[in-house]
Amino acid sequence: MEKKILAIIGSEKKKTDSNTVALANLLIEKISNICNGATAEIIVLGEQNISFCKGCMTCSKTGKCCIDDDIQIIIQKLYETDVVILGSPVHISHVSGMYKNFLDRLFVYMHTFEFLGKPFISIVSTNGSGEEDTLKYINHTALLLGMIHQGSLVKFNNETLDISKVDKLALRIADIFTAKIKIKSSFKNFLYFWSMKKIIRENVTYFEFEDKVWQKRGWYNMSFKNILNSKALNN
Repeated sequence: MEKKILAIIGSEKKKTDSNTVALANLLIEKISNICNGATAEIIVLGEQNISFCKGCMTCSKTGKCCIDDDIQIIIQKLYETDVVILGSPVHISHVSGMYKNFLDRLFVYMHTFEFLGKPFISIVSTNGSGEEDTLKYINHTALLLGMIHQGSLVKFNNETLDISKVDKLALRIADIFTAKIKIKSSFKNFLYFWSMKKIIRENVTYFEFEDKVWQKRGWYNMSFKNILNSKALNN
């Protein structure tokens, strides 16, 4: 079965000018060289039509955003991909504003763990600082979407990249694709899931849509481990 890689990069620059895109391309190339048949797509958020989140909470009432733009296309691609690369350049010790807005538009999906069990890699490019806080934020919000962290890469734009780190991560993803290794969740995956379950259950009037999703899936009465097993990871 063909495996899909989706990279979402929070850059305002063109693909050819972005250091973060270049890092994603290198990783994808390494994975493809090991795992024949893998396909990849890179979405640069600056090239998409994505409006700012209005904070209206319509998504928590109906499950749908009131804005009809390219975010819906990106969400569908997230459902369909086998591994996600999430990246941003460092903008004043944090992700770019474009990347932050992308996450704002995924607000309700962080309450329903819509991409539970999906492996992800975080990548960051920087001219010299802010990489730790930026990676921490990317990883934290991906875990809130239910994704499972496989590793991170940082490109210091004034330094030579350690290719061995890229090779190691590419091999890990290829091994996941071929089921040589099993995706393992972290304690943070369990903690975030348990915490959100408690929040939704105790605030049903505020999270109307999320409560319906949790009830329909039967997640209130299931352990995190059993839910992961039921999603048949690596299949």
